[in-house]
Amino acid sequence: MATLNKTTSLSSSNGIFSWQGATLFIVALTLYRILSITQGHVSLFYDEAYYYHWSLNPDWGYYSKPPMVAWIIAFTTTLFGDNDFAVKLGAPLLYSLTAGVIYQIAKRLWNPKAAACSALVFCSAPLVGFNSLFITTDAPLLFFWALSTWLFIIATETNSWKDWVLLGFSVGCGMMSKYTMALLPLGLFIYMGFAEKHRSQLATLKPWTAAIIAGLIFSLNIYWNYQHDFVTLSHTSEISQLDKKLFNPDKLAEFLLSQILVLGPIWSYFLIRQWLRREARSAISQSGVLLAIFLPLIIVICTQALLSRAFINWAAPCLIAASLWVGFYLSSQTPKKILLGLVIQLSMISLFYHWPIILESAGIERTRKVDPFQRTQSWPELAKQLQPALEANPEALITSPSRKLLAYMSFYAEPGKLRVARWNPNKESIRDYYDLFFNLREYKNTADKKFILISETPAGDKFLAQFEQCNSPQHYTETVFSDLTRHIYLYECTEFKGYINE
Repeated sequence: MATLNKTTSLSSSNGIFSWQGATLFIVALTLYRILSITQGHVSLFYDEAYYYHWSLNPDWGYYSKPPMVAWIIAFTTTLFGDNDFAVKLGAPLLYSLTAGVIYQIAKRLWNPKAAACSALVFCSAPLVGFNSLFITTDAPLLFFWALSTWLFIIATETNSWKDWVLLGFSVGCGMMSKYTMALLPLGLFIYMGFAEKHRSQLATLKPWTAAIIAGLIFSLNIYWNYQHDFVTLSHTSEISQLDKKLFNPDKLAEFLLSQILVLGPIWSYFLIRQWLRREARSAISQSGVLLAIFLPLIIVICTQALLSRAFINWAAPCLIAASLWVGFYLSSQTPKKILLGLVIQLSMISLFYHWPIILESAGIERTRKVDPFQRTQSWPELAKQLQPALEANPEALITSPSRKLLAYMSFYAEPGKLRVARWNPNKESIRDYYDLFFNLREYKNTADKKFILISETPAGDKFLAQFEQCNSPQHYTETVFSDLTRHIYLYECTEFKGYINE
């Protein structure tokens, strides 16, 4: 025991396990990830371009999500311009801030070495590494999940009005990031009910004031949904697919196995090892609060997976508790073991970042099967081919039945602008933000109104007949790989006559 204490003391006061060392490492890793998003093969995924278009019209809500991701993109693009780098920048910055908050949580619960280990585990998780290249709703969600956990721990200890009020604001901002956030306060209230030292606080106004503040902030999004017939609920119901077969143990197993990819094989091994060993489990102090921020979410998502399906990132906030558990366990291990795990995890992420460059350096042809970035490649080049047609028709609206094409072509051909008309004849099935606010039917029988119709395949005669006139298509191609060529068919049309059968 004396040897272990000596090792811990030395490790926590020197190198990467000190707060200075951990901070420098996280800052360096963040700068590396920011540089990585400037690589030529790291273009926007179409969801990012889609969120960017949300950011052009700041609001309290959008078709499928609360507004935080759009607000973040609006902030970064205001500072750095309408480009890929600015759109993505919020992701690596928010994940590094989340790591800093995790450090503070572990330091408050345990000690500085556990804090450093927990932050490093989080930074080196594959989900964080992958998502640092792409701005999604998970970036602000994980930040506010961690921040709210930290503020909760402080508030329950100090019981000061200031800390409870700050907690309320943090939870409210989390709710404005992703609806999943609702499960965090649920878990925390349940924890307070079971924790004898905090149970009496439930009889005071302070935690309920925090809940009211969070609710008031979130009510802005509820009001937006009320104004738009609660369209988000329809979308959530649709992606949940609870109207299909309601017992899918294979999907549950698939989801649980996929969580190894979220945390990474090395850290997953240590987490499972810790859970399976009674002495390791019993050594964790303050485990109640970790269960509170972990169990409600994992139970709900596992139930969703069993009933229908669950995507790999739906339980992403569980990564915060997992990082804390693994960090606490690693703080009692030798530095060599920790550093080896860190090198392996980060090397895997770096291989992903630079895989196209590695393939080319090795003389291996990039194809759809071997390049993980193939879905985002060559859209900027294809959009630039459309620019002359758009410049020649400055009043025309870009129209398409494809959200992907509207997002990509609008962003890369005309950054900073949004002139679209979404083709969708089904009023009962609003498909996306473009459909909600810019459906083509809004321009029915508008005399001399011009449209730039784009599609990846030739439009049929029945489709074109819905316009008064359409010119012969202009066909644009962009070769991505030898086995992948992108196509755009562009039609210049006038006067939309209305959807067939409407």
